[in-house]
Amino acid sequence: MRCTPAKLQTQRGVTLIELVTVMSVTSIIILGLAFSAVSILGFYQDDWVLQDIRQYALASIDYIADQIEDARSISWDQGNGVLTLIYDHTSNATSIQYTSTDGFFRGVLPMLDFMDFPREGQYRMTGQRIVELEDFSCKPKYLAEPDDSQQRTSKVDKAVFYIDMTFVLITNYPQFGEYREYVRFRRKVFAPRLL
Repeated sequence: MRCTPAKLQTQRGVTLIELVTVMSVTSIIILGLAFSAVSILGFYQDDWVLQDIRQYALASIDYIADQIEDARSISWDQGNGVLTLIYDHTSNATSIQYTSTDGFFRGVLPMLDFMDFPREGQYRMTGQRIVELEDFSCKPKYLAEPDDSQQRTSKVDKAVFYIDMTFVLITNYPQFGEYREYVRFRRKVFAPRLL
């Protein structure tokens, strides 16, 4: 004779294995989202600082270009990083120089009176991001673009200048260490008063 159960009983709810599996998958997803959010926030902060660098660099290039266009004599001392501009025959001169941590100066005063060097500001308080002006040069075209086939020293080539700036953004990531991002700017300027 066969014995059959009268009624099968089903249990509602989840087993312990199902609960642990759901918790494991959920925590992996949450950790992934958290790491993604931290990375996105870090890139956003870097981009914010890079935008400040761009604004400072473009304002500086505009100022220097305007000064070059008005100058009657221009000299560049590469060793000291000093650009000397003479405006008239009475030797009314201005010198533009730079330091890596403070940016550009006109004489002893900051070159731009409406904008500071982006060393300090949002996302730079704790030393996590450091901004430096690594290099600056202002060379005539014939020195900036040397041509071996012929020495171009015409008056026009001597009146065209290249302004070059290189900024570096140093970001200190706790997990990865130091990361350097270089931002270069270049402008060609014509100085009509040198002709």
